[in-house]
Amino acid sequence: MILQHGAKRWALVAFGLLAAFAWRAEARGERTLQNLHGSVSYVTGDGVPAHVLPPSVSTVLADDDVARTGAASMAAITLGDSSQIFMASNSVLKLDTFSQTDIAHAHFVIFDGKVRFAVSHPAGAHADYTFTTPTGQIGVRGTIGDIAVDPFDGVRMNVYHLSDPALPVQVTMIDGSTYDIAGGHKIWMRWISGKLVARVTPLSKDELNRFSELGQPAVIDGGPPPKGEIRTARHRQIAERAAAEAVVLLRNEGDLLPLSPQALTRVAVVGPNADARRIQGGGSSQVRTDRRVSILSAITERL
Repeated sequence: MILQHGAKRWALVAFGLLAAFAWRAEARGERTLQNLHGSVSYVTGDGVPAHVLPPSVSTVLADDDVARTGAASMAAITLGDSSQIFMASNSVLKLDTFSQTDIAHAHFVIFDGKVRFAVSHPAGAHADYTFTTPTGQIGVRGTIGDIAVDPFDGVRMNVYHLSDPALPVQVTMIDGSTYDIAGGHKIWMRWISGKLVARVTPLSKDELNRFSELGQPAVIDGGPPPKGEIRTARHRQIAERAAAEAVVLLRNEGDLLPLSPQALTRVAVVGPNADARRIQGGGSSQVRTDRRVSILSAITERL
């Protein structure tokens, strides 16, 4: 009899566990978190301690669950409409809500770190996916892009590809300012002297490198940004023109300059830095170049 009661008790416990799992898994395939590598955990909305997710293992997320990645880690959240959110290292992301009827709607909160969104199905004139950041909300439709949230650097977003060019990413900052971000562009939002400012520019190689941990995007509207140039002829011409435009000369009284080699017999070059080739300060302002010319050597060569 005791054995029968014990069996019934364990049967009830097992039934309860299965029911609880079924409640969280009734949306299985709609909102799954997978540990791609490294340290990944999640906290459920009921406030229980964090659950550690082993590598290559997936779990079902519910509304209000918060996912976290550690150093050198990556996770992926897959939604029912085949959209995916990838989390880079040291990122914290909350799945606030997700629902799917004819149109999939999702709301995420990015607390820290970097994420890549690949929203598969655009629908209508209103954003289907919304990401809340410390600077405002980002409305995403059929779009591929990256978002970075940093307490010191602010919020950055790259938009790589729009499935419909007429449906840009919509950004609404907390001060009410709005921006439409097309594919191949980025926005940088941050606080400067107590004011929230935003800057929208075409994508650059530096902005792509900022999210290199998430991999090179497969498609960039308008093509990838041009690569930088180092020590090419064009680079030297630009540097020379910038240096010339930055020089401030004394008043050229009596048309002393430019110096005429035919009219001169001697030139006095005075000062400890005449032949020192000191073209900059020290510390963070120091730049090593492959060629430095002192004032004395340049005058000697010219005259």
